[in-house]
Amino acid sequence: MRLQSALIGFALLSIFLGMLGTFWMRCNARRAEIGLMRSMGAPKRNITNRCLLEAAILTTIAFVLIVPIMYLYADANGFYVIDEKLVENGQLNIDYPQNRFGSHFALVTIITYVVLLGISLLGTYIPATLAARMQPADVLKDE
Repeated sequence: MRLQSALIGFALLSIFLGMLGTFWMRCNARRAEIGLMRSMGAPKRNITNRCLLEAAILTTIAFVLIVPIMYLYADANGFYVIDEKLVENGQLNIDYPQNRFGSHFALVTIITYVVLLGISLLGTYIPATLAARMQPADVLKDE
């Protein structure tokens, strides 16, 4: 259990650092655009929200593309095979949603999506706010 928790933590940290690095580079590459937006009167919150929306869209597209593959993998490898002896003995009640394939898969998928979206938004928020704080004159002077 500790090994699984450590691996999950490492995977989530890797996702966070990947999003942080990706959006750090994207914000630096778009310095002129951000400076122009700021000089035209765009508030800092607007710039930050645009970056967060972009991260949410990318995360959602990636997740939507992988869900059918996860479903087929779980179904093909028998992750949700119920032992009939447990049901007959009364040790397993299939009336509970967590003991049925569809409802359990949907719940785990939703929880996973929310966690990944939160981590990606947190990893995007840091470089987006730093980019929005730049003074327009300094950015446009460099360009």
